[in-house]
Amino acid sequence: MANIHINRDRRSLGQFSPEDVTAGLQTGKFFPTDLAWTEGMESWKPLSEFPGLAEVRPPLPTEAPGSVPLPEAALTEPAWERRSELGFMPAMITTIKGVLGQPADTFARMVQSGGLVAPLIFYTIVGWVTGAVAIGYQLAVTWVNPSSIAADPAMADFSPAIYSMIMAGVAIFLPVLLVLAAFISAAVTHVCLLLVGGAKKPFETTFRVVCYSAATSVFQLVPVCGGIIYTVYNLVVLIIGIQKAHEIELPRAIIAVLLPLLLCCGIVLVAIAIGGAASMTAIMEQLGK
Repeated sequence: MANIHINRDRRSLGQFSPEDVTAGLQTGKFFPTDLAWTEGMESWKPLSEFPGLAEVRPPLPTEAPGSVPLPEAALTEPAWERRSELGFMPAMITTIKGVLGQPADTFARMVQSGGLVAPLIFYTIVGWVTGAVAIGYQLAVTWVNPSSIAADPAMADFSPAIYSMIMAGVAIFLPVLLVLAAFISAAVTHVCLLLVGGAKKPFETTFRVVCYSAATSVFQLVPVCGGIIYTVYNLVVLIIGIQKAHEIELPRAIIAVLLPLLLCCGIVLVAIAIGGAASMTAIMEQLGK
């Protein structure tokens, strides 16, 4: 293969042999997002898509124990972290595609510093749009079938008009709820990581994983079953993200993510058992009279 021309931020970095490019990717001298061109190509392509390098491109570390961390310069994901270069919408769409389609690669290369604002903005925008659409679906069902309100005990006494006003208010204030949810979810997850000995990185790393995992909320755009798909796939992506970002074993990541759910289920089961025991006691007392 002829020498490869590499360009970053519209500046030429020079011409390099395929071997030099491979070594540069491994050391962080070159980024997967750097544009490259060689003779015979019609257009420039990112190094991550460059033909002929797939066989020699250095693999990502797959196992946490003994793995070599990626150099800081190679941490270029998600695309949202490069929105000033890519543009707002392209960066958001690329980030969603990366999280959904290649979560292991995306979170292994996730930028782990720079503050909480950028990932929080992504989380809030994606969650607000998809959440508002999900609420819209629910309102449509309510107007078509008013009796469906009865399925929600807290709303059963309201008319469709009042119910719609309440849900519209929820949609308007959803960003505030999402901000609170992001911090609470990240805090709970990080505490669970500490409990299982998996918090190899600071809280910011966990927060970023939680925020970017919200890309899975686009499944809420699917009517009827979208909410279920989102719930399940979000857990899967969150586990992968925690494992890759904190560089820990998969079982430890699974326990850390599922621990809050297990605790909640345990509390519910205990409450049911206590309630059942109290009811049985009352019945026995009535029968004994």
